[in-house]
Amino acid sequence: HQMAPRVVAWVEIMDDLSGLDAETLMWTDLENCSDSLKAILAEFGKMYAPLLLENAKAVEEGLSEWSVDIDGSSWKQKTFSYQAKCLNWIRNEFLALSEDNRARVIKFLENTRCEKIL
Repeated sequence: HQMAPRVVAWVEIMDDLSGLDAETLMWTDLENCSDSLKAILAEFGKMYAPLLLENAKAVEEGLSEWSVDIDGSSWKQKTFSYQAKCLNWIRNEFLALSEDNRARVIKFLENTRCEKIL
């Protein structure tokens, strides 16, 4: 609360949007997002994207467990079909964007490694 009160406020808003129409809230354009958001996405791209991709590959291959090297450490887990389903949702939503918006997203994600999941 002391170090990042705006983050606390944002989490409270995002945690429970009951009764609020997310479409009418004011959103920041990709081109105007802060560097801190890009840093968070870069962390996701480094630590979680490889996990999502390897898990999806394991689902396709019918493996019960798998491992992947993430940032110099080995990560091992049982195959989790829900994670593969979430990855497909992300990909489908991306593909549903217009060509211009897909290009904007790719440009925004440059150097985050998040683009690998698309």
